[in-house]
Amino acid sequence: MARVIAGKPAVNRLAVLQAVKHSAGTIRPSDLAAALGLHQSQVTRQIQALEHEGLLDVAGDPKDRRSRRLSITPAVTPRSPG
Repeated sequence: MARVIAGKPAVNRLAVLQAVKHSAGTIRPSDLAAALGLHQSQVTRQIQALEHEGLLDVAGDPKDRRSRRLSITPAVTPRSPG
């Protein structure tokens, strides 16, 4: 059963990775939170942990210096057997 925080399901790392993966290449943290139906503060810790683990890349937004863009790293992309 999913944990509930402030009446909403707790966000987990897999949900964050899936949402970023299904975005059009990159996504802003605020848009990610909106896509997950959560407050941005609820996804911030997951973003930081995934970046530390090398699974998520956090870069500056060239169109808005105040914003950041999230993208999946190659470590997340499954390799085909070969």
